[in-house]
Amino acid sequence: LNEKSGLVMTSAFKAISDNDKKRGVDMAKQLEPTAKGDILNAIATFYKEDGSAQYNSFFKSAIGKAKGFDRYNLIDTYGKYLKKQEEKEMTEGVVVLKEIGQHATSWYIRYAGVNALDGLEG
Repeated sequence: LNEKSGLVMTSAFKAISDNDKKRGVDMAKQLEPTAKGDILNAIATFYKEDGSAQYNSFFKSAIGKAKGFDRYNLIDTYGKYLKKQEEKEMTEGVVVLKEIGQHATSWYIRYAGVNALDGLEG
């Protein structure tokens, strides 16, 4: 976990989490505080696939700190994660996505929020 290259770290995380879910969870928890870019999106994808409600706070925090296209991807992944959730997490997520859809400064981030909300209907 001391690797400086984001590409190497992301590849290592994906390989480990694909083959050992428990180790993937442990690694994701270690990486979360400093994760950005590709590794942040890899963790989000891992959590989306797991679908546990405990990861909702990760998504809300990660979306808040991500920038540019990484944020766009996170919003999309969050929408897919929310489709697997019960009412409490779904309600919290709708509030987050609605805020993004109405108030994000860039049009493509607003679009991502609206698109993720739209995906929850189906």
